[in-house]
Amino acid sequence: MSNFKSFSSRLLGIFSFFASSSLVFTNPAQAVSVNLGSWTTVGDVNAIGNQADFSTASSTTADDFPQAAGTFNYSGNNPVAGGGAIETAVGVNPGELDNDFFDVATEGSAIASNLNVRKGDRLIFDWNFLTNDIFSDYAFFVANGVITRLADVSDASNSSSFFDSETGTRTFSYTFANDGNFQVGIGVTDIGDFNSTSALQISNAQIEPVPEPLTILGTTVAAGFGVMFRRKRSKKKA
Repeated sequence: MSNFKSFSSRLLGIFSFFASSSLVFTNPAQAVSVNLGSWTTVGDVNAIGNQADFSTASSTTADDFPQAAGTFNYSGNNPVAGGGAIETAVGVNPGELDNDFFDVATEGSAIASNLNVRKGDRLIFDWNFLTNDIFSDYAFFVANGVITRLADVSDASNSSSFFDSETGTRTFSYTFANDGNFQVGIGVTDIGDFNSTSALQISNAQIEPVPEPLTILGTTVAAGFGVMFRRKRSKKKA
């Protein structure tokens, strides 16, 4: 009996130490590939697996080079009009993609979905913004009505094989602040004209779940009781 009391006291001491220190291990979380092909698309979007290509190019007339009709169009669909259709698709109000009253979003293409996530989950993807425009076309990400600009024409300074310039591949990460259902959108918009094309390429889209906490306290207590019961069982056999 005294041995049991002594063991219990030691176990209680260990419990108190780890409870006060708040020391926690985490179980590594495995990232899950996002199937962008299942998302809702508007405009010129070609989405397959965890990759998607968007443009502001018409499917019937090349915006940049009439002799090469459709060169920059990915899907055969035309971009949708700004001021309503593209905003509605990604969950923002008409006009919210405009730069200002005189610098409006004229057309664009986007992809959207509702994601059920936990607090701390991260949506991660690689992206590249390409453009032939001199105006303020840009690529964007939206989560529950909040717009984040990935890049605009001024950020595209690298040379490109098919466009005048591009940003080059970069990585975007968004951490969800709460549990719940989030409307998420990704897209590209033409600003101020319909004449020159901009595009967005997405790859490696994935959700990285928040790591599951494994407390040292829980592990220690479980191990301690396991040892205790084994000792008691051994004594009974003896």
